[in-house]
Amino acid sequence: MRPIERIKPYIHLLKGMNNAIDISEKESITLSQSKPDYDELEKIWLENPDWRFTQVLVNTGTIPNFPGFWYYTEDLDFMLNMGFEPRDVMLWGTYGKNGDQPLKYVFLKDMTNEHIQAIIDTQKSISDRYKIAFENELEYRKDNNIKIEDV
Repeated sequence: MRPIERIKPYIHLLKGMNNAIDISEKESITLSQSKPDYDELEKIWLENPDWRFTQVLVNTGTIPNFPGFWYYTEDLDFMLNMGFEPRDVMLWGTYGKNGDQPLKYVFLKDMTNEHIQAIIDTQKSISDRYKIAFENELEYRKDNNIKIEDV
């Protein structure tokens, strides 16, 4: 299952964008030109939270489908290709500091510095994409004097 926690923040980010999305090597669609009703897309997506955003766009007729392409584009890939920063769109599932809490998804920008460092130090099987994003986030925070601590 895909985390439902991604839907409202992703829609919020997309509402402010006018970027074109490439739907094939020959064609692109500017979301502002297709005038999607983001409130309606959000409603449909919340009813079908395991759908990828591109599936929502195709299933609502907002964009045409290209077999083997749009329908299978993961949300993170879509959001990164739209130009969003990893810290704003990457989610990490956590069971809490001691592993005894219900699963909760947290955006990278909201994770504590200690948590990010602990993941880098202990989770050897994470993808390079996440490891690099986590390292870059810690560097960004260091450069901007940002420290997020446990409350």
